[in-house]
Amino acid sequence: MNKKNDSSQTKDETPKGIFNYAISYRNAAQILTSQWNIKINGHHAPIYFLYTHSIELLLKSFFRKNGSSMDDLKKMSHDFGKMTEKAKSQGLDLHDEDEDVLNVLATRNTNGFDFRYIKTGPFTRPTLEALERTYKNLEEQIGNFLEIK
Repeated sequence: MNKKNDSSQTKDETPKGIFNYAISYRNAAQILTSQWNIKINGHHAPIYFLYTHSIELLLKSFFRKNGSSMDDLKKMSHDFGKMTEKAKSQGLDLHDEDEDVLNVLATRNTNGFDFRYIKTGPFTRPTLEALERTYKNLEEQIGNFLEIK
């Protein structure tokens, strides 16, 4: 028998639910990275997408805990520029490298599709190691804020 949830939030829409989704995307990125044999430029796009999405979800879990609605998060879309400014204004402590990574994502991943589809021409992107460090810093801070750790 299904029990109706009286809350306006489903389990996945809570700050902790969004945070857990972020962890799953990061874990998938780590597994894929550990199994990757091709070292050709551009072929790491699936890993970049997973890391980028995990970072986006971490930030959105932080905003959700600070009172943003699901509609607010959807309106924010994949705009890392807006997310970075909002995170700083809400007291998230971004290291210099974190800001650099988020700024590159703001210019590179403007619509959330840049790491999903082939894009030709010169571009800048953070290293996978930089994405991992930013992810870990955000996960630790936001996890503490959400009282997960």
